[in-house]
Amino acid sequence: MYYVQYRNVLRKNKRSRDFMKWLKVHWPTQKEWGATSVKLWNGENGQENVLFCRYTVASIEDWNKGMTSPEAEHSISELAEIVDMDQLSMKITVLSADYAG
Repeated sequence: MYYVQYRNVLRKNKRSRDFMKWLKVHWPTQKEWGATSVKLWNGENGQENVLFCRYTVASIEDWNKGMTSPEAEHSISELAEIVDMDQLSMKITVLSADYAG
């Protein structure tokens, strides 16, 4: 199991609810790519324009395959309307074998 965590900087006039609407549309596809859960939270110290999104994924290979597939293009272009892609960062964490979810 892995955590794939994204640090998103929301565009001006966008809010976390806009991101949540995007996620609701694209979550079924992300589950097909191996995501088993997702957690969202805002940045610290009043950084309301920073939104963290952490997926738990079963297979990093399946996740990467999905994220580089043609169907991901539409999802990413819609996401780019909500977050500043130039400021997006990602971190992958390998969970220990005894991780129970």
